[in-house]
Amino acid sequence: MKTNFKLIIMKKITFLSVILFAFISLGFGQNRANHFVESFENPDSWSGYTTGTVHFDSGDWEFVSVYPEGAGDSQDGSKACRINDDIPNASITSPSVNTIGTVSFYYHRPFGGTGSFTLQKSVGGGAFVVLSTVDYSAVTSPTLYSFDVNDASNDIVIRIENDNNTAHLTIDYVTITDFGGVPSAAAPTFSPAAGTYTSAQDITISTTEAGATIYYTTDGSDPDNTSTTYVAPVNIAATTTLKAIAYAAGMTESSVSTADYVFPVDIADLATLRLQAEDGTVYKLTGEAFLTFQQSYRHKKYIQDGTAGIEIDDNPGTITTLYNVDDGITGIIGTLNTYGGMLQFQPVFDPGAATSTGNTINPLVLTPTEFVTNFEMYEGQLVHVDNLLFADAGNFSTGHTYGTSDPYSNAMNFRTSFYSVDYIGTAIPSQRVGITGIANMNSNNPYLTARDAADMELVPPGVPLSSGGILIAGLLMAGALIIRRGRLF
Repeated sequence: MKTNFKLIIMKKITFLSVILFAFISLGFGQNRANHFVESFENPDSWSGYTTGTVHFDSGDWEFVSVYPEGAGDSQDGSKACRINDDIPNASITSPSVNTIGTVSFYYHRPFGGTGSFTLQKSVGGGAFVVLSTVDYSAVTSPTLYSFDVNDASNDIVIRIENDNNTAHLTIDYVTITDFGGVPSAAAPTFSPAAGTYTSAQDITISTTEAGATIYYTTDGSDPDNTSTTYVAPVNIAATTTLKAIAYAAGMTESSVSTADYVFPVDIADLATLRLQAEDGTVYKLTGEAFLTFQQSYRHKKYIQDGTAGIEIDDNPGTITTLYNVDDGITGIIGTLNTYGGMLQFQPVFDPGAATSTGNTINPLVLTPTEFVTNFEMYEGQLVHVDNLLFADAGNFSTGHTYGTSDPYSNAMNFRTSFYSVDYIGTAIPSQRVGITGIANMNSNNPYLTARDAADMELVPPGVPLSSGGILIAGLLMAGALIIRRGRLF
C-alpha cells in the first residue's frame, strides 16, 4: 500500500498546532478566563436591606447590609447592588475560587457624601487582608475599577467592603478572572492613606515586590515606566490625585494604584458656603457659626452666622465634641449635598471645642408670606412668625404637617420634623400662637418647626395689629387719654 507521507505530515502539523495553541491558551494568556461575572440581574432570591446570605445564579455570595439598586445607578442601565453607608463592615463577599487573576467592577456614589472602599482577600479560610483602598468621594457616575490579584492559591475569597462613612457604594458587574501566565508585580500602596487633610503630608509609596521600581504621577494621568521614579516621600499640600505603578524583572507591571488627597477650600461665611458646588469638594467654614438646635437623630445640628444658616447632617457621628445650643463653633469642615430639597453640610472632621458660649441668637421675625415666598433666604435659620392659628385639633405626632394661618388668611405649614421634642403627644394649641423655630424643608416643601414647647407662645386675645388695627388701637388710646383728661373735642 502506498503511504501518503504528505498527508501524515500535514495531520501531525495540525495536531501539534492544536496542542501548542491549547498550551499557550492554558499556560500563558494572563487572566484568560472568567471564574464568574455577577451583574445582579437574575438572583434566585432578594430582599431589601439583606443581612446574611443571598443565593445568585452564579454562585453563593454573602451580602451584609446591602439592597438592590435600580437602573439609574447601574453601569448597564439595569440592576446593581448598593452597600449601605453607615453600617460597619457592610460588604459583598464572593464564593470561594481556586486561583484569581483580576477582580474588576463598576462603582458609583449615587447620593453624595464621602467614602472609600477596600478590596480584600482571604486564602484558605484565613483572615481577610486589604489589597487596595479607593476613595470614591468625587465619583459622580459608574466608574470601572480593576485590580490584579494574581494569586494561584486554592480557596480564595474576595470581599468588597464599604468603609463606615457617609456615602452609599453602588457595585455593578463584578468580574473575577482565572489566573494564568506571567504574574504581575504587587501594586504600590500609600502611607498615609488617601483622605482629607488640613496640613501638608509626605506620602510614602511602597510595594511588597522585591526589587521593584515605582513610578508615579500627580496630575491624574496613569503612570508608566517613563513617569517620575519614586525615590523619596512625595510632599502633597493641595488637593491631588496620586497614582503609582510598580515594575519588576520577570513580571508584568502592576495595576495602577490611586489615592486622592483632599485639602479643604476655605469659605468665610455660610452665605458663601451655600453657593458652592455639591460635587464632593471639601469646604472649611473659617468663620464662627452658632448652634441653634441639635438632635440625636442622624446627629443633626443647625448653625447660623450673620449671613445665613445651614443644616448639618452627621449620620456617622463624625462630630464627637458635645455642644450646647448658643455655642459658637469655628472651623467646621465638610461637603455639601441636598436631600429632600434641604441643603446639608456633612462634616468630615470634628471641629473641636466651642469657641464661644452663652451667645444670644435672635430669630428673624417674618410674616407667613415672607417665609414661604423667600424660603431660600431663611433655610436652616432660627425664625419667628407671629399670630398663627393651627387648622388641626388633637395632639402633635412626629413627622406630620399642620396647616397654620395668620389673621389675614396668609398660610404656611408647621411640621414636626424633630424627633423626641417635648411637645410631641401634647395638645395642638387652639388659640393663636407666636412660633419660633427652624426653617426646614422636606420633599421640597418649606416648613417651620419649633425646637421645644417654649417656642410656641400663646398670643393674648385682642385686635390684630395690621395697619388698620394699629389705626384703631391708636384712636382708642387717644380717646381714652382725652376722656381721662376730662376733655372732649
